[in-house]
Amino acid sequence: YQLEPDDDNPDPVNYAIFDFGGGTTDFDFGQCLLPDYEDDSSKIVTFGGSGMPYMGGENLLEDLAAKIFIENEEKLVVNGKKFQFQRGPTTEGHEFDPLVDNNSVYASRNMHVMIEELRPYWQESETKLNQNYDDTNEIQLSLVLYDTDGNSYDDGIEFITSKKEIEEFFKNRIREAISNFFVALLTHKEQFEGSDEINIFLAGNSCKSPYVTELFNEKIQQMQGDQDDEDTVNDEESYLKYELYPHLGTIEARKKMEDQGISISNEEFRRMPSGKTGVAYGLLECRKSGEIEIDWVSTRQDTFEFIIGRTQRRLFKPFNTDDGTIKGGK
Repeated sequence: YQLEPDDDNPDPVNYAIFDFGGGTTDFDFGQCLLPDYEDDSSKIVTFGGSGMPYMGGENLLEDLAAKIFIENEEKLVVNGKKFQFQRGPTTEGHEFDPLVDNNSVYASRNMHVMIEELRPYWQESETKLNQNYDDTNEIQLSLVLYDTDGNSYDDGIEFITSKKEIEEFFKNRIREAISNFFVALLTHKEQFEGSDEINIFLAGNSCKSPYVTELFNEKIQQMQGDQDDEDTVNDEESYLKYELYPHLGTIEARKKMEDQGISISNEEFRRMPSGKTGVAYGLLECRKSGEIEIDWVSTRQDTFEFIIGRTQRRLFKPFNTDDGTIKGGK
């Protein structure tokens, strides 16, 4: 997104990262500043982070699958045969439920069958959605499950839920994570000096879900308050301004860049680093001999015997002498 301070705009760039992956959600906060050393292009000060260890896309699907099994337990015994399932990562209770066995390979297989049937509702595959629900929003899932002896029930066991119930499940869990994110962010509010704008970056594959952007915008509107209605303004929080940046590599991210005046060709967009490759580049640039200074770096090490120049803000700058020749130095 090319957000970094420079000589013309020296104000720090505050950042808050919401990394919503498959298994966990991680929060990280800090600032990007002008560097202390002229050899560096920028400086990153990290305030620390936190997160939710069981809040991930795959964990959400596991919890939803367990929830639907629990709500339909009467259908899991057919002609004396039991069809077991597993508890989700945050499923409460049911430790002594005879139909719950987290060590059974067949229970694990049944969970996988249910999860794959529910996955389109997380990924918002309209084709699959239209096949499974009508105007009443009722969803009928017919699953071939495996009993405790490993035999499949090929007639299929039907489970009934609704699109609204599934959406509310996902939204409630994401809403909780976003709320925790802002609670963690506000613990660092005194450290966001020099600028009152917080740039929120969405990361992790699960952030591609449209629910995430929708609920973030809802929360940001709530946090900033309606300035025309004094009753909704929270004095502690409304002084901060929040700007949301979509997951890199998405169409939404490209539109955001274009809105900022960043011109991107189709080829450049196709080859643009995603969040994961961006992390790889970031690790290289933030190493001790890299061009980005990290506040906890105490020593500076260069890996080359001679240095003829450096990069700064994506431009190469040679070390020149007064007579115009390149000066190499150890």
